[in-house]
Amino acid sequence: GADGSRVMTVSFGVIHQAPSAAPTWQCPAAFGASTAALNRSVVSHGGAYFLLSDGGVRRSADGRCGWQAETLPPGVAVQLAAVGDALWLLMQLDDASVLLRRKSQAWVGVTLPVGVVVEGIHAGPKPERLWAAGQLSGTAGGGTGGNDTGGNDTGVVLISDDAGVTWQSRPLPAAEFAQTTFAPLAGHPSQPTLLLVRAQSALKVDRVLRSTDDGLTWTTILSPSA
Repeated sequence: GADGSRVMTVSFGVIHQAPSAAPTWQCPAAFGASTAALNRSVVSHGGAYFLLSDGGVRRSADGRCGWQAETLPPGVAVQLAAVGDALWLLMQLDDASVLLRRKSQAWVGVTLPVGVVVEGIHAGPKPERLWAAGQLSGTAGGGTGGNDTGGNDTGVVLISDDAGVTWQSRPLPAAEFAQTTFAPLAGHPSQPTLLLVRAQSALKVDRVLRSTDDGLTWTTILSPSA
């Protein structure tokens, strides 16, 4: 949260930890079934809390006990990201990506470059900074699977420093395995040009790619052969 507190969902409620305090268990009836809230990331924004739930987004403005479904366009909500006063939501609809930003109690669409399927987003460190990783349309999932190497999945990173008004596109190294997906892992809080991307194949073979120049060049820092 904005005050430095931490929130996580657990079976039968949430765990809240204020700064310099012990964690406390709250709202045991918030989610109903004992597993309904497991593995849900909670994001703080504008005095409220948001989490992904059954392909949508729920919001709590009463201290994390009551959660209401947000009104969203068609699609499946896959990731929330927040920095400063900006809250972003990535959705998938068929083979397309939908990017939204929450403004004035509503979700507003943000235009993504044509021909890119975004598979993950990362916000910050500056409030207007947003970057994403994905693939060119027509190549996503285009590998042959199995044990084939050298898939034709074409990864890209998209970078915006004006809250999605304009984008720069940077190519990622060719996938070593077929059917590879690409997702941002992290940025650096004080070095905005340092980016980390995870490349994962259908065989669950992972690589971690690092760029220190805003995606112009990439180095593999973790791979099965490293």
